[in-house]
Amino acid sequence: MKKILFFSFLALTAVSVTSCSRDEATSTTPQPKYDVVGNWKMNEYKNAAGAWQSMQMLNYYINLKSDGTYTTNYMGTPDGGTYKYDNNSQVVTTSPTYGKSIINIKTMTGTNAEVSMYKESAPADVVDLRLVKN
Repeated sequence: MKKILFFSFLALTAVSVTSCSRDEATSTTPQPKYDVVGNWKMNEYKNAAGAWQSMQMLNYYINLKSDGTYTTNYMGTPDGGTYKYDNNSQVVTTSPTYGKSIINIKTMTGTNAEVSMYKESAPADVVDLRLVKN
């Protein structure tokens, strides 16, 4: 009887240890949906009539760095700050000049992305942009 109890205890312990190691192995951080790191040039914006209009000559860009910081040249003003990517479809930038801006990624294929962007303080003022990664 003691042998049966001993082997039952051993089997129960083995199942418990195996279960714990499986749980730990599956608790990994999810992979990002998009590769957002890089220098993104703002190529086009959607005007009030809903047509895409070039903005290449304006040289607007945002450079998202792997350390969670960014630099930008928007409206002729160099700026920078920090950003957070939710590993899905949203990047939130924080700038001492402009405050928080939200960038929602609609699509990203290779080096091309279509996004909508707005300031946290003015969520109704959404700008649709087409970006190209350099």
